[in-house]
Amino acid sequence: MIQFRKDHPVIRKDLEPSYLGVPAMSTHGLTPDETNFSGDRHVVCVRFAGYDEAIQEEDLVYLAVNSGWFPVTLTLPELPEHYKWKVAVNTGDAKCQFFHKNSMPTVESKIFLGERSVIIFVATAI
Repeated sequence: MIQFRKDHPVIRKDLEPSYLGVPAMSTHGLTPDETNFSGDRHVVCVRFAGYDEAIQEEDLVYLAVNSGWFPVTLTLPELPEHYKWKVAVNTGDAKCQFFHKNSMPTVESKIFLGERSVIIFVATAI
């Protein structure tokens, strides 16, 4: 996790604005359009976005937390063409929770988010 934090400055400091038109930070529920939270919600997601001038690349990270006792289906925010979400960490997957940056699995628009778990996604250019 320390290396992940070093690899993604967008989660620890302000970067140049994303050239993809994505806000620097946004919060979501189970779907990207769910932005109103009430006291009984158990899922919160945060998207961080910025342009990393040091490596001349977009840095997009999406964090999904399910504090509830039941698994849910999460809908990921859409990405611009030529970008895909990849799973970097999934504490709800008993087989493999952490993935090396070259072996992160690609996910489509929906993913299973286990109970009491966290998934961290990274958007990569394809």
